[in-house]
Amino acid sequence: MNIIEVSLNKATLKQIENLELMVHDINSKITPPVSDHDRFLKIEDVSNIINFGRKWIYEEIQKGNFPKPIKLGTSSRWKLSEIKSWMEKQ
Repeated sequence: MNIIEVSLNKATLKQIENLELMVHDINSKITPPVSDHDRFLKIEDVSNIINFGRKWIYEEIQKGNFPKPIKLGTSSRWKLSEIKSWMEKQ
């Protein structure tokens, strides 16, 4: 592996720093931060959070007593906000 050493003057370094700040600013405007409530959870995560097994979770979904998952292809995911809301109502 070859290492190339480059020497930059202060003005060029300042320009690079300003460009990095501009890119960061643009990215923050086009890519909104994902809040904790917007996270998707796997069944294992849900089970660990509520301390009930997957069988119980799916039985309660069938009874209408637990939030239904969102299907992503063949996978099921739950919104963290819906699980937290369910827990608060218990």
